[in-house]
Amino acid sequence: ALHRMTKHVDPKFQVPVFMVMGEKDYCFKFPGFETAMRSGVMKTFAPDLKITYIPEGCHFVQEQFPDQINDLLLGFLKDHP
Repeated sequence: ALHRMTKHVDPKFQVPVFMVMGEKDYCFKFPGFETAMRSGVMKTFAPDLKITYIPEGCHFVQEQFPDQINDLLLGFLKDHP
């Protein structure tokens, strides 16, 4: 329905965003995805964005490394009270 919105004011996240991705995520095979993630263009839409990459992680990195993901999330939340 976005194409019907004539006055979309500002399509930015106005809150801190934390993203954890596995370096072996199959999403990196989609054309343009890796460039978008690593080039910094995502900060256009989420100015307060933090991305952490897990070297051995795949798409379901939270299931592969639950303790590491929990530690990362807790650290992010402590930095954003």
